[in-house]
Amino acid sequence: MTRLTTRSATAKTLSFSNIDAKANQVLNEMAWFFGESDVMQKLRREVVACSQKRAPVVLSGENGVGKAILARLIHTLSNTGGRFITFDTASVAPSQLEVELAHAMQNTARDGQAGTLHLIGIEYLPKVLQQRLMQHYRTSCAEASPIAPPARLLCSARQPLNELVEQGLFPEKLYQDSASMCLEVPTLSAHSEDIAMIAEHIVKQYAGDRQVRLSKEALAVLKAHTWSSNLRELAGVIRSAVLTSPRHILGAEDFEPLLQKSSGNADTSSMSLPEAAETCLGRYFDGLRGMAPAPELFSRVMSEVEKPLIENVLRYVRGNQLRAAEVLGINRNTLRKKIRDLGIDAKKVGKS
Repeated sequence: MTRLTTRSATAKTLSFSNIDAKANQVLNEMAWFFGESDVMQKLRREVVACSQKRAPVVLSGENGVGKAILARLIHTLSNTGGRFITFDTASVAPSQLEVELAHAMQNTARDGQAGTLHLIGIEYLPKVLQQRLMQHYRTSCAEASPIAPPARLLCSARQPLNELVEQGLFPEKLYQDSASMCLEVPTLSAHSEDIAMIAEHIVKQYAGDRQVRLSKEALAVLKAHTWSSNLRELAGVIRSAVLTSPRHILGAEDFEPLLQKSSGNADTSSMSLPEAAETCLGRYFDGLRGMAPAPELFSRVMSEVEKPLIENVLRYVRGNQLRAAEVLGINRNTLRKKIRDLGIDAKKVGKS
């Protein structure tokens, strides 16, 4: 999604006494994001409170709810200076995680100020590294850790920490220590009354010099839709409507075909890998309607998955086979053999 800017001319202005005038101005420019619902106003107060502390913060919520927007806002309100660096754990080979993480931390410093590290996917970090990282930040003992921390650590997770603990993806003791610093970001459906304000802001971002607005019928359609990918999906749909329709007043007819397409695309986009696999396999067995499944089903499923898996990894690493082998966790020669046997054009896929 194209980055949304913050300025909003229609939102209600509020002032917080525990932050300065400049921070209050930034916060009010983000009023479109928080809307007027009780659940989002509560989140707004929590964000302000967290921004005034140096303790690590964990932002949890589904894909597309705006965790990255909030992380950057907390950094800005903290007034700690330095760089805001994003580190996505899912984009780094497991063997390189600690080295790359240390490098990202060092890059947050600028002009004598330590900056902020936004760590996406803390659940994908090995537990040992999770503990070392979080405990180090909580105690501020830089000398006791091989990793030099920035002034702020902001973490994002797809699920609440208590659920990650139950799944064995986050240490229970660490959760107990971190529970007071967790902010759960609501889904868009949990504050659907804010959709009109959010939608109007997004329209302005993409309309440019055009005077574009939404009809009552268009707003009704947007409010009634189930946003599987939350704010990200809403922004994508509105962007497409604004850029493709010549009208100055967008109606329901401008959104209905886009929403049908978006629903199909979002069906698995907000799911974890196991959830997506379960959904696709469920559809396969539902489609059998009493008929026998394909013979040697295990081998067939594995072979069906192998080629698109390797192609997607190659695309993700832009054709770098050494990096692809690290991501897949296999030997480079093994990967080369699979590429040859499966008839994959590695150069073409890497450039796509």
